[in-house]
Amino acid sequence: MGYGRLPLFAQRLGKRGYVPAEQARMSPEMIRLMDQGIFPPYREKNQAGLVLRDCNGMTLAFERYPQRQYEDFAAVPPVLVSALLFVENQGLLNPEYPSMNPALDWKRLSRAVIDRAIRFADSSHESPGGSTLATQIEKYRHSPEGRTQSVPEKFRQMASASLRAYMDGPDTQRARERIVVDYLNTVPLSARVGFGEVNGIGDALWVWYGEDFGEVNLLMKQMDARAPTARQAQAFKRALSLVISQRRPSYHLRRDDTNLDALTGSYLRLLAANGIITPELRDAALQQPLDKAAPPARPEQQPFVTRKAVNRVRADIGRLTGVDSRYDMDRLDLTADSTINREAQRIVTDTLLRMSDKNVAHAMGLYGHNLLREQDDPSKLMASFTLFERVGNASVVRVQADNIDRPFDINSGARLNLGSTAKLRTLVTYLEIISELHARYAGMSKEELARVKLARQDALSHWTIDYLSKARTPQDRALAAMLDAAMERKYSGSPGEGFYTGGGLQSFTNFERWEGERIMTVRVGFQHSVNLVFIRMMRDIVRYELFHGNVDMSDIFEDRNSPERRVYLERFADQEGSAT
Repeated sequence: MGYGRLPLFAQRLGKRGYVPAEQARMSPEMIRLMDQGIFPPYREKNQAGLVLRDCNGMTLAFERYPQRQYEDFAAVPPVLVSALLFVENQGLLNPEYPSMNPALDWKRLSRAVIDRAIRFADSSHESPGGSTLATQIEKYRHSPEGRTQSVPEKFRQMASASLRAYMDGPDTQRARERIVVDYLNTVPLSARVGFGEVNGIGDALWVWYGEDFGEVNLLMKQMDARAPTARQAQAFKRALSLVISQRRPSYHLRRDDTNLDALTGSYLRLLAANGIITPELRDAALQQPLDKAAPPARPEQQPFVTRKAVNRVRADIGRLTGVDSRYDMDRLDLTADSTINREAQRIVTDTLLRMSDKNVAHAMGLYGHNLLREQDDPSKLMASFTLFERVGNASVVRVQADNIDRPFDINSGARLNLGSTAKLRTLVTYLEIISELHARYAGMSKEELARVKLARQDALSHWTIDYLSKARTPQDRALAAMLDAAMERKYSGSPGEGFYTGGGLQSFTNFERWEGERIMTVRVGFQHSVNLVFIRMMRDIVRYELFHGNVDMSDIFEDRNSPERRVYLERFADQEGSAT
């Protein structure tokens, strides 16, 4: 469920700015027990999985593994309980001993010790294990590789199971019932293609026999042991076979040439001989085959187009935790709150999908000048939508959708060259420079400003000095007022000028013809996304950086006879000539 990687998760998340809000702490006594090798006796979960929630706590995605489980002891058919205890742990629920330790079965343990001793002399002698259900749970949950590798490991399992049994006090009756439920819900029963690892009787009945868990339990509960129907007997036999196969699950369940049917039949006879089941149930069950079902069909997936936000959140979780496998992520005991608004996501996705209808596209205004033409098919139009909401000092994603029913996500997987986005970055840089100039010169008097030496080509610094010199009131000299004034600076939209860039002399055009015939403010140029306004703004930004960098370039560019001019040119030529 991911707990083994919890230290790694905490380390990775800590490096990305996350902090733990709550954390369980070990008591000194618990630490002492763990130092002695005891497994920590906390109440463990039988079921977990990934839960993704939206910004309002509504479920975006929900996974649970194992998927089919008994809620409590009362939900388990009594005939299954009796059969399990006879096979694995006789006397576990004996009410005569309310304080019995469920981790110890002295009769079975002593038999196992004797068999082990005989095996040293006779290697062909069978030596069944002496594990109780409680120690088996400790083994497959906590022992390395889920196995008992040594005698000390067996005693560690027994000690841990004993501590866990007495967590609620000396009366262990409820703890023993809980052991039965935990075992049935979590016992490992191999793995199957198309599903993955199988844990618990519920999932195993569905995966290996194609049985509906609820139906099987109902059949066993309603069964008349003296006159069982063929279907009821079949349900019981299949459940019993899984109880038996847990000792060699991969051998018995993944292969068809085993003796599982015969072995189950022998246990049916033993159960009847010991009065656990009736002869009628034995005979009816013996007649039923144990043919396995075909691998379960994969559940029908929702369309990709409806899962774009969920997949993006999952990808973010994988990046943060380092869990790359979808299979592993689904089985983490993890609940994640995202910023996505589920209802808004649904509405936007539905709107984008309806665009493929020509009548709807017309109603949305997608046909017209510089838009779709009448002969165009709107179903071929790829559209995406991302919505941010300002919350405090952050912008959070509320909607991330597109209309492509494929795994590809335009919003997060595409690399787009967006001219308008470049204009926004240019405008932000421009205003940052104005703020920097304000911080540098706003505290100077008119006389001090007049003595400031500026490069002739540094248009932004010249404008700042001129604005501050003419400011009449302290409010006019404030940063906000100066930024507003900077938005009213004017640039020409004319495309008739060439511009030197890293690629040589370049010319640019505007989208609309009228834009090239006007001189307009920065504000208007941004509103209409006028190319030449921002080309000229970028030129001013470049010149500002030239004359206000770490090296004063004013003499080099202003004075053609400057001795540093040739040094700079040679250094530039060397750098360009050595670049590959």
